[in-house]
Amino acid sequence: MTFKYSGAAGCALFVFGAMANAATTTETFSNSYSTSQSLFGGASSSAFDFSATVGGVINFSAGANSGTVNSLSGSSHALTYDDVLTLSEAARAGFSHEVTNLRSGFSTSYGATANANVTLLGAQFDIIDEGASVSTSRTNVSVGFGQTIEDTGRDGLVGKAVEAFGISPSISATVNLEQRSRQTIGTVTGLIEARNTSTGTVVRRSYNINSSSADLFELDLSEQGTWELFALSMDMFGTFDADFGTSATGTVGAFIGFGCGDVSTDSDNGTFCVADFGTSVTSPAAYVKNGTPFGLRYNSTYGSRRIGSLTVISDPVVGGAVPLPAGGLLLISGLGIFTVARRRRAQV
Repeated sequence: MTFKYSGAAGCALFVFGAMANAATTTETFSNSYSTSQSLFGGASSSAFDFSATVGGVINFSAGANSGTVNSLSGSSHALTYDDVLTLSEAARAGFSHEVTNLRSGFSTSYGATANANVTLLGAQFDIIDEGASVSTSRTNVSVGFGQTIEDTGRDGLVGKAVEAFGISPSISATVNLEQRSRQTIGTVTGLIEARNTSTGTVVRRSYNINSSSADLFELDLSEQGTWELFALSMDMFGTFDADFGTSATGTVGAFIGFGCGDVSTDSDNGTFCVADFGTSVTSPAAYVKNGTPFGLRYNSTYGSRRIGSLTVISDPVVGGAVPLPAGGLLLISGLGIFTVARRRRAQV
């Protein structure tokens, strides 16, 4: 408190309080998120089924009904505010919240079964009857909200009829499996909380950020003391979808000898192959299941984490001119009379 006296006006001027020495501060925090879900968005039926006949001789089929997508993502944040406020300023304490970095990645795998068979002389012969695994993966990619990251995975199964020396039919088959995966991050959500360490008052504000623009908001912190700031319940939401494709190639022909390889070409004939002939036919590639985007709900173990703090102080109060009490006026009057009397005596 400062005091100023004005004798001419017969009053005193009082100034109470102190002006806030505020500084703008930026605090940073981050979080990671993970999820593991069905690759097919929770579908209970087979993810896809495929069948085709190549060359009128070879029958193909393929299908899958289980698979998993795992995703690990992260976000970095910046919260900007004034660390000292007066009571009147604190009634509308302003904050700027930005997501400064967004990272994402995924991995998928699914098990498929494939079969290729041919019927000769009333008997069915299996050329391919086994399982395959197709996977895709992207790791720790820097992305923006709404930006898609993707990957393609492939696997092929090859089968061939057993050769015997002499003149024999030759039938071989290949089943190709493909998966195209796409992931997009849509939203980061959570709470910003302020707690007054003296009164226990808690003020919260939820956020839902889906762009690079700053989220500007105000909190009513109109109580003196220290307010600690926390980030709570951070979560992330995104979408994922996958397309599944397959194609089949069949080769039908005959050979004379042994070790003739692919009967549709002579380039791989072995020493004991006298001759081979045949044709290769490929079914059109088909995306047998065009995925529908489904929601990724991430799991976060963030809980509650302290970000920083700010202080609210009393408003500076400037008082007006305060009249002196009556006793003070009498004292001044008495001193004036005494001074005049001394001057008169001195003149005598």
